[in-house]
Amino acid sequence: MVEDLRRQFSDLINMVDGLHAIVVTDREGVPVLKVADEKATPVTALRLKFLSTSGTTLDQASKLGLSTNRTIVSMYSNYQV
Repeated sequence: MVEDLRRQFSDLINMVDGLHAIVVTDREGVPVLKVADEKATPVTALRLKFLSTSGTTLDQASKLGLSTNRTIVSMYSNYQV
């Protein structure tokens, strides 16, 4: 099943212009599944230290009272994460 997801995500990366990586994380930001175009993706964007901030961001954003967040888009240098 994991290999099927990796293959589908890899196909999606190849089909969508500008998409360099797909990372699925748990609530704490620990990567569960990571597929990336290693040539085009900044190494620091896929490090655990960077990804773990998503859990903190979710907690802080939920305090705004706008309902539960399921997705976060962040900017990193010249990339959206």
